[in-house]
Amino acid sequence: MIKKILLVLLVGIIFHAGYQVLKYYKVSEGFSDDLDTLMLTVRGQTEESFKQEVIARAEKNGIHLTPEEVSVRIEDTAASSFGSRVLGGTGAAVHNKRITLDFEYHIPIYGIPLTHPVHRTKIFAAEIGSPSSLQEEQIKQVE
Repeated sequence: MIKKILLVLLVGIIFHAGYQVLKYYKVSEGFSDDLDTLMLTVRGQTEESFKQEVIARAEKNGIHLTPEEVSVRIEDTAASSFGSRVLGGTGAAVHNKRITLDFEYHIPIYGIPLTHPVHRTKIFAAEIGSPSSLQEEQIKQVE
C-alpha cells in the first residue's frame, strides 16, 4: 500500500514539474516576443529609457529584473541593415546605430533557479537625411 502511495506521489511530482517547465517556457517565449517588438521601437530612446522599458516588459511577464542586471548599449556603427543600404543607394544620408541588450533572468522551479541568458543586437537607422540635405552638407564642406 505504501509503495502505491509513493508511486502516486512520485507521478504527481513529475507531472507538476513538467507543468512548471511548460509554464517557464510560455513565460520565456512571451518575454522573447515582447523583446522583439521592443527592439523595433528603439529609435529616439536613450539607453536608460530603453532599459526601463525592458524591465517593465519583464515585470509584465512575471520576471523580476533590476537596472543593475540589464546592460544596454547604443553606439554608432558603420554596419548597415538592408533598409539602410537601400536608402543609402538613393543618395539619402543614413546614420546607423547598434543597440546591444545583455542580461540574465532566473525562473525558479521547485526552488531551483533556471537561468536564461539574453543577448540581442539590432542595427537601426537613427537619422535619415534627404538627398538634398546631403548635397548641401557636401557643398558646405567644400567651401
